[in-house]
Amino acid sequence: MNKSEPDWSISENHFATADGVSIYYRHWQPNQVNQYVRTIVILHRGHEHSGRVAHIVEELGFKDTSFFAWDARGNGKSEGERGYSPDFATLVNDLELFIRHISEKYQIPISSIIIIAQSLGAVIATTWVHDYAPKIKALILTSPAFKLHLRYPGALIAVKIWQKIKGNFYLKSYIKGKELSHDLNRATSYHNDPLVSLQISSNLLIGIFDTSARIVSDAQAIQVPTLLLISEEDKIVHKKVQEEFYLALGSSIKEKHNFSGFFHDTLGEKERYKAFKAIKNFIEKVEFIYVPINLKNSDQKGVTYDEYVQSILPIPFYSIKNIYYFFLKSYIKMVGKRISKGLKLSHQFGLNSPISLEYIYNNQPEAIGVMKNVGIGKYLDKKYLDRLIWKGLRIRKSNLENLVGKYVKKLNKSEVSVSILDVATGHGGCILNIVDLYKDKIDSILLCDVNESNVRAGEKYIKQNKLQNKAQCLKSDFFSESLFSNIKFLPTLSIISGFCELFPDNNKLNHALELLTGIIPKGGYLIYTNQSGHTHNEILNRILNKSSLKNKTPQIIRRRIQAEMDQLIENFGFEKVEQLIDPWGIYTVSVAKKFK
Repeated sequence: MNKSEPDWSISENHFATADGVSIYYRHWQPNQVNQYVRTIVILHRGHEHSGRVAHIVEELGFKDTSFFAWDARGNGKSEGERGYSPDFATLVNDLELFIRHISEKYQIPISSIIIIAQSLGAVIATTWVHDYAPKIKALILTSPAFKLHLRYPGALIAVKIWQKIKGNFYLKSYIKGKELSHDLNRATSYHNDPLVSLQISSNLLIGIFDTSARIVSDAQAIQVPTLLLISEEDKIVHKKVQEEFYLALGSSIKEKHNFSGFFHDTLGEKERYKAFKAIKNFIEKVEFIYVPINLKNSDQKGVTYDEYVQSILPIPFYSIKNIYYFFLKSYIKMVGKRISKGLKLSHQFGLNSPISLEYIYNNQPEAIGVMKNVGIGKYLDKKYLDRLIWKGLRIRKSNLENLVGKYVKKLNKSEVSVSILDVATGHGGCILNIVDLYKDKIDSILLCDVNESNVRAGEKYIKQNKLQNKAQCLKSDFFSESLFSNIKFLPTLSIISGFCELFPDNNKLNHALELLTGIIPKGGYLIYTNQSGHTHNEILNRILNKSSLKNKTPQIIRRRIQAEMDQLIENFGFEKVEQLIDPWGIYTVSVAKKFK
């Protein structure tokens, strides 16, 4: 090779986000090797851009490595209002799409990717790893902004109050270059760089705090090998929260380094060679010894099992928690169900009943009884419907409809017969709505449910919309072998929605999945939902766990972290190709393709 040839060929590119925003990114492709060893994706700090992390490529010195760095939306050369995102979850989904994009465009296995993320970029990356459970090689976090230092006491509360009054507004960053690094060139260039934008929207600032609190409290769900670099003299973020995150991490391989005298810009500090040495050593470690954790026995041990047991164990009679649950249950039984229609339906029929779910999906508050014509009744019912878990449920329904429609069109475009099987359809309205929209593209659909009222509701919808030549609704148990042996077609698109989370036992669920996946042809898709967040699970298990199942067994929920749910599906020859999640990290909808 010519010695004057540079180590990397650098190109500038763009990709489109889910809402059509054009995101700019840089790609460093090594010139010295035909097949590079690893891929490193670098995420910049808040307010900054990919140009300010370009030095990392040179200073790491991995000449056999392909590097990528983006300008997050609203930053640098990317589109979007400066310092703005519709919500924090949108930034996380942007990263999911970015990784999928470079994996497909450059033929890079996701398992070869290492993330190096700084400050706000580290919060985005950590949330992505937590919520989407990608099987990347390693996660390297430098000075993650899990909790920002705000200059004035009560500032966050004031921002939240003002946003409620005024709506979204912008704040200017107080950060000075001299607070980021002892390297004068880095500190000075921060203020002279025309692509650095110091404003941030109030909704994004609040989203950083809220999402970080959620992720730090559930850090055990992160299974990826993780390196955490902490700057001891950081005046921008709280070191204590970073330490709490590290202690809670679920990774079998994790490492932490604290750098005395370092300011916030860990990889831009004067003595940053110390941080680069730690990164190189960690990468070498994970490349040779990392074995993914087997999560298939999480129904017998682990944090989600402990949560599940805790939610059903008797509570000491005189404890504050027991007193709280006693009054809450009494309120629902004696007051709530008499004035709030939502509470009445959940108490009478169970949360998983078609009538309860339909009411939650419709989201139209209604007072009943003596409060029917009084504003307080409707207000209380609205408060019930506005619970995060129900907001998440409504977004799950929307995400499910979007993905079913997308993969119907994808199969149709590939000239593959579109045969849909929904094994736990509920009242069937969601899937049948899609059938009605794409009936010219669908060859057949079979809806199954164990609940008689669900089956009747499905049959009624089929008849009303004249879909008898396309759709059929049967009463059948998902765990019944006879169901799968009698299906007359090979389902190219199968759906399990709102079902897996009702069965804590992995052995039982595995049996059903084995029956279902056995009839899905190679190249077919499976869409599955999961409850990965733990919002209100104990309350649901103790207060609103009345069953809508035939045997009336209470439905006790055990959440599954996304990595566990994905492993259960992958065990039957599938690979996850897409996932959507609500902004609060409660419900996911995933698509897996059968590859063998």
